[in-house]
Amino acid sequence: ILHKAEPTSINPLDQHSALNRSIAGLSIGGETLGGWQGASGGWQTQTTYTVPEPPRTQNQSVSDDDDDDDRPIAQTMAARAARAASPATSVSIPASGKKENGIHPVFVITVDDPQRVGDPIRAYTMYTVHTKTTSPMYKKSTFSVLRRYSDFLWLYETLSMNNPGVVVPPVPDKSPFGRFDEEFVQQRRMGLEKCIQKIASHPVLQKDTDLKMFLESDTFALDIKHRKAEIAQEKGGLMAAIGQTITGPRFYETDEWFDKQKAYLDSLETQLRGLVKAIDIVAKQRADVATAAGEFAQAITELAGCDVGNQLVSSLNGLADVERKAQELQNIQASQDVITILATGSFPAFDLMCGD
Repeated sequence: ILHKAEPTSINPLDQHSALNRSIAGLSIGGETLGGWQGASGGWQTQTTYTVPEPPRTQNQSVSDDDDDDDRPIAQTMAARAARAASPATSVSIPASGKKENGIHPVFVITVDDPQRVGDPIRAYTMYTVHTKTTSPMYKKSTFSVLRRYSDFLWLYETLSMNNPGVVVPPVPDKSPFGRFDEEFVQQRRMGLEKCIQKIASHPVLQKDTDLKMFLESDTFALDIKHRKAEIAQEKGGLMAAIGQTITGPRFYETDEWFDKQKAYLDSLETQLRGLVKAIDIVAKQRADVATAAGEFAQAITELAGCDVGNQLVSSLNGLADVERKAQELQNIQASQDVITILATGSFPAFDLMCGD
């Protein structure tokens, strides 16, 4: 009696590499393309692929694998694939994002070309402010504008009001006399340049919209009027001022540490002013030495013009050239001493408060 051999059923769960083999033929009802019984078909003949296991994130609990034991294999693998594809489960930041967010914008600002503008009674000095930046806030990477001293002063006052608690670099002091002297103009130019450079390098102040308007606006005179009106409206106008007057002065809390620092800075400012005066005297004396050297060179040149012999004439002309060179160097040193020291002495409080 011949007995018909019953087809052997292969259980995919008994295979060790079940997750590394195709599960296209696996079904709870057993009714799939090719079934489980085919020797050359079914799940064993499907294309082999590997299901990537999602990386374990920091917030993922250890019990995730235990929860998957109670699910069917198809649902478990679908859930794992969804976790791997979901951006919410990833805690890694692309390298490009770190680079963009970690590097601050770069500003290269120069103030030069001072020019006297206006009639003799209402004359003032205009400066050209050149800016090169990598900040995405600005329309262009390179631009230039014309600004006067009062514009720099407005920027300082506005930034101080917009950013309470931030030490804003001050502008150079006003001077009622000698405003158009070449030495004073160069000193102020260097002071304004250093001021705007410190403002642009500050991580908070460089994002201020008023600084952006100051650096790139071609209609600054009109924009500043609108901005002043907006500031007045933000303060509440006349009624707010009347209310503050009625309520009386506010109480100001004193702090011993700040009082000591203020006393120290006041003393330092007095000493720096004395140092500036002393250096100014030294610079004037150096200029007098340069003038004397020039006069001496002129006298030697006139002496060489006399009939004193060719060898002596050559020596006198060489000495005159040396004296003229000494005069030139003395004048340059005198002007550089005053400009550098006075421009540096304009920021003692800011440098100390910011730790520069």
